Amino acid sequence: MYVFPFNTCEVPDNNSLVKQPVSALINLISTIILFYLSTKAKTNMVSFLLFCYALFELWHTISHIVHLENKDLQTNVVHILGYLIAFSSLWSIQQLSGKVNSMLFYIILTIIVVIDLYTWSEIKGMWTILTGLSIFAFIIFGSIDKLNPQFQNSLPFFIIGLLVLFLLFVNENINCDKMLEYHIFPYHAIIEVLGLIMFVALSKQFLNWESYIFSKNNL
Repeated sequence: MYVFPFNTCEVPDNNSLVKQPVSALINLISTIILFYLSTKAKTNMVSFLLFCYALFELWHTISHIVHLENKDLQTNVVHILGYLIAFSSLWSIQQLSGKVNSMLFYIILTIIVVIDLYTWSEIKGMWTILTGLSIFAFIIFGSIDKLNPQFQNSLPFFIIGLLVLFLLFVNENINCDKMLEYHIFPYHAIIEVLGLIMFVALSKQFLNWESYIFSKNNL
């Protein structure tokens, strides 16, 4: 069963202070960039959102540095932080757009959350990643009518990115041993690079949206 970070496809160095140095370094770079971007926000709301993204990546960094004996702890914290970034994104979308999502949106979101909570507690493994990503994806794509035009135009990129991200996780879960037998390489770093790109791109969309609102109001 896939358990983060123990089953990520980078061979841990048990003789080093950093278990998975390549993945840790990429996540650290992502964390620094996101913390920096959070300081560029013009509102506390967007600053908090990007700060949440940075916290998510910071925990990823720590998890690739140290593998705790309590294996469930690192996975559970990642999942909780996933909820934080999902719902802070929803809050920012509603505040920036000045619109509230429909009752149908919240009914569907509640169903997805219930499915995720059941998967997280009872099924675990790769399915938890799928349901967790589904919450975040639904919040973004289910709010498409609230997004500004530039954000809407970027959605195909995020759809492709999320699909590739999940397929990479599935491939890692199924084929990691075979890939490592073929060639020792930190394959999980590919996932981390994609995650970095998507987080920065998403952060830029919120910052640009916020800047547009400020410039429009100051005309």
